[in-house]
Amino acid sequence: MEIPLDPLLRPFIKRIVIQENSLANTYKILPDTSVVIGFQLKGKIAVCEADGTTRGLATAGVTGILDKYRIFQSKPGTSSLIISFQETGAANFFREPPSEFFSQSIALSDLGSRYSEIEEKIMESPEEKRYEAINGILLSILDRKKQDLIVKSAIEKIKNPKGNLRISEIAKELNISKRQLERRFLTAVGVSPRKFSSILRFRETLGMKLIGKNFQDIVFDCGYFDQAHFINEFKYMTGLSPEKFFMDL
Repeated sequence: MEIPLDPLLRPFIKRIVIQENSLANTYKILPDTSVVIGFQLKGKIAVCEADGTTRGLATAGVTGILDKYRIFQSKPGTSSLIISFQETGAANFFREPPSEFFSQSIALSDLGSRYSEIEEKIMESPEEKRYEAINGILLSILDRKKQDLIVKSAIEKIKNPKGNLRISEIAKELNISKRQLERRFLTAVGVSPRKFSSILRFRETLGMKLIGKNFQDIVFDCGYFDQAHFINEFKYMTGLSPEKFFMDL
């Protein structure tokens, strides 16, 4: 279920949804360009670590941008509220730069009392008033001054050629050094421009394959060096070869 967004939040937040699982579930989250906040309204969620162990997640936490897949497990009857930010949106709500969350899931309570209070307010809000509570809380901590228009312009330029434009060329067009652009990207987005581009390119491959494009066309259209480059990057991000991944869909 998607929760309606206050219009003032739309430049910063993609969507707010409530996900419910009546049965136990193991699922894979793929790389994307959004920082997310999750609140476990009911039940429990754990993340499966690389060594095969599982680690229970806090009731409320922030997960930074991922550059490779992660596997999660939810208990029966789990209900989660998920806030997904626009590419530069998280920087407007956190005192910490999003780069500190990269590839991590961090409890909100570890970020200070301000966020513990947010967790309490949302968790304690009656279901029938949750829409107003969430929008009101987010508006109360929104810092519009932290918008970086240079980075937003760079993102649009990266998106236009499907993540296949050289970062040095983008920096030159924006009259900024490549190093400055990289620093500002880390502060506003949470990853480097190059990492952002590779994730964006990966998401593009998913969409192209689902509409029937063959792998050769994907390699060419998305700007991979060759098929081996495409396969290696795809396998790193999903844990599977392209053939196996789409066969299992």
